[in-house]
This record gives sequence, C-alpha cells and structure tokens, in this order.
Amino acid sequence: MSQSCNRIAHDGVVVAVNGDSVSVRIVRTSACVSCKVSGLCNKTESREMDVTVRGAHVSGLKEGDSVVVAVRDSMARMAVTYGFGLPLAIMLVSFFIAETFCENDLIISLTSLGMVAVYYFILYLLRDRLDKRFSFEIMDIKKI
Repeated sequence: MSQSCNRIAHDGVVVAVNGDSVSVRIVRTSACVSCKVSGLCNKTESREMDVTVRGAHVSGLKEGDSVVVAVRDSMARMAVTYGFGLPLAIMLVSFFIAETFCENDLIISLTSLGMVAVYYFILYLLRDRLDKRFSFEIMDIKKI
C-alpha cells in the first residue's frame, strides 16, 4: 500500500474482465506484516480482497495483468465515517434518548443496537448507489 497525491494505492492482479469493468484482487496487509518480530507473536495478518474497477480505461486489460488500483483518501475517510463513525453516533444518541424514556437497561441496550442494525440495513439497501460513489481507479499497469 502506498499513499501519493491524496490517494491510497494497492498493487493488484486482474482476476476477471467483464466488458467495461474488471475485478482486481489486492492483498490488504496490516502494519504487523512489516514488523521484524511478527513471526514470534503470530499477529501477521493479510487478507485478499476483490475490488471492481469500472470505466473506459480498463478496456485493454486482461486476466493476470498486474495493476495499481487507487482510491482517493477522501473517499476512504468517507467510507470509514459511514462504516464506523455514523453507527457509533447513532448508537450513542439512541442510547441517551432511550435512557430518558426507559429505565430498563436491557431495553435501552437493545434499542441502541437495533438502531445500528436499522442503519446497516439501510446501507445494505443503498449498496448500489454507494458502489457508484466509492470507486477505485487504475493508476498504473505494471509490465512484467
């Protein structure tokens, strides 16, 4: 992973080509991977992830091509806000509102968790719209 020009970039390999979109497999690694003693604590963590890149600039790609995919860091911050910040705010606000109307801790907790579940369900329903908003792009095609 690298950051340049306000973008977060990952090396990847094209795994599928579908018309005007390609599926790119990237390996996300945690900070532990670069640690010299990571083998001793067994905290090394890496995860493969497939991302879809759309647009006219993917027309010359084929399966197996090595590429660099990137997303603007402002989009990454927005994704973290949607995924973690807003649910936390919803949980806290609903907790304090429920606490003013009810004294049963179980009901208060379930109300807070239920509101977060409703929020994530709404995000799920809006996934197609969000998918268009949060887009990756190909920055570079690596020649091997």
